Amino acid sequence: HGTGSTDPELVCENGFNRSYSRPNTRTMWGQGIYTAESAKYSDSYVRPTDGQTQKQMLLCLFAAGKVFQPPPEEYGQKSERQTKEPPKGFDSVRGIVKQVGQDQDFALISYQDNQIYPFYRVTYE
Repeated sequence: HGTGSTDPELVCENGFNRSYSRPNTRTMWGQGIYTAESAKYSDSYVRPTDGQTQKQMLLCLFAAGKVFQPPPEEYGQKSERQTKEPPKGFDSVRGIVKQVGQDQDFALISYQDNQIYPFYRVTYE
């Protein structure tokens, strides 16, 4: 999980909090906590922590429960961006967050702060 401009240490100390997500931005799956399946995708949401070259990303444990994954033809629908919780009977959502040609990046999205635990803080360049 890349924390953008938020210090990853704050997430480690306080846990995840959806109120910090930007509700007025165009989010693919609504206001939730997005955890990418690909570290390469998460890296695009990481800022250097030392002002120079070192970056930090969170490796998280996600109690996903029963995961909803819509059929591909439903991706990108406006209704998805209004999502505030998974469909009835599901605990989280798995959806495409980026597609270039045949390449797709997926994320697991939680709409509950306590489903995700920052397990490791990884520092890299």
